[in-house]
Amino acid sequence: MEFYISSSVNGETGLLSIIGRCGDEPIRPGMEFRAILKEKPREYPSGLESPRQIENCKNIRIKVQEVEAYGKKVESLPANTTGVLRCVDCSVDLVPGGWILTDQCVAAIGQGEPAKMSSLLQSLGIDRLSPADRLRLISEIWDSLPEQPPPDLTEEQGQELDRRLAQMDADPTALRPWAEVEARVLGRIESK
Repeated sequence: MEFYISSSVNGETGLLSIIGRCGDEPIRPGMEFRAILKEKPREYPSGLESPRQIENCKNIRIKVQEVEAYGKKVESLPANTTGVLRCVDCSVDLVPGGWILTDQCVAAIGQGEPAKMSSLLQSLGIDRLSPADRLRLISEIWDSLPEQPPPDLTEEQGQELDRRLAQMDADPTALRPWAEVEARVLGRIESK
């Protein structure tokens, strides 16, 4: 989730108004931005094909309360649309134009370098595990959680579950044991 900032102003209502353009995902009230980043400048037009390089990234907290497009309050700001975010619970007073709101902070990196892992992952040695071993660890942690009753399904989720169960009943030969699926997925990850 990203929002490309043109400018910002503190409104009379006490809300921080941020003017800009939505990235590739729609933005709705209730969403939170956790970071603000600045990209290194790229040469136009040849540099647009090169990977993004982060010049600076700061942890912040901004919660979207209202979304406006074309002068009207809307339920969501569609992807790649210009609009205004009216925000509350802000850890900053204003945000500068030319920066990008995002949902996570990434380390300022040089071209091709991976972003740094958190200090907790480093202190536990998780940063030295292979992707396959990390997935196994996630599975073990998940399995160690206490049993809880499943959450209530929405009507749409219930219909999808019914559809999948009917599909399974119609062709039981299409089913694969979990061990086979897991081995295939882990094999793909390890080959990368």
